[in-house]
Amino acid sequence: MAADPVGTLLVDRNTLQRECMRQLLPAERFKVVGEARSPEEAEDALAKGLRPGLILLDIPMVPDLAELARRLRAAAPGTKLVLLADEMEQHRLREAMTAGLDGFIPKNRPTEALAEALHLVMLGESVFPCAPDMLLSLLNRRGAPSGGGGDRGLAGNRRLSQREGEILQSLVRGDSNKLIAKRLGITEATVKVHLKGLLRKINAANRTQAAIWALENGYRDPGAAPDLPQRATS
Repeated sequence: MAADPVGTLLVDRNTLQRECMRQLLPAERFKVVGEARSPEEAEDALAKGLRPGLILLDIPMVPDLAELARRLRAAAPGTKLVLLADEMEQHRLREAMTAGLDGFIPKNRPTEALAEALHLVMLGESVFPCAPDMLLSLLNRRGAPSGGGGDRGLAGNRRLSQREGEILQSLVRGDSNKLIAKRLGITEATVKVHLKGLLRKINAANRTQAAIWALENGYRDPGAAPDLPQRATS
């Protein structure tokens, strides 16, 4: 039996854009249960009892996105929050990550890719598709090394398998589980198993943290995956 569509609240001051989003969202996965022209209207709707499973925020920069996210989650616990953006802008991506949102999705993505990203969010994954140069920029801004070093995030002296290295490289490219499975010739279920073990091994909370770790540790080229850096032994 198919799961019920996810109740979705659209937050966008542009009426035409809300109409377009209603048309783009696949009805079998997402059902628009409310619309708001501003975060304040969204909070009012939640205060009146609306309980969406997903809130899509297509809003300009706000003074404190983290505080807005906190209020929305307090009003509707368990609701997933995703920020939509016109372009892949570094400052907006950084804002969404810092605020602890569940996803950041550029609106210029194909409809199928948008639906897949939202589906991943509803499965509990954080979705922040980033190009490698953008991830490197984020690393540089926080003062992290841009490749190769240290034992950050290691669990003992474990090494990554070739397959885990390939998956890391796919995460750096921003690939979805479906695309990773197709690229590697394995099932999506197998990708999820590898990804779960990989996140645990490098002590990453989500795909974006794993992609950043990959860049810090030299997983940039499509060649063979390098070994995990080793701790020094006395």
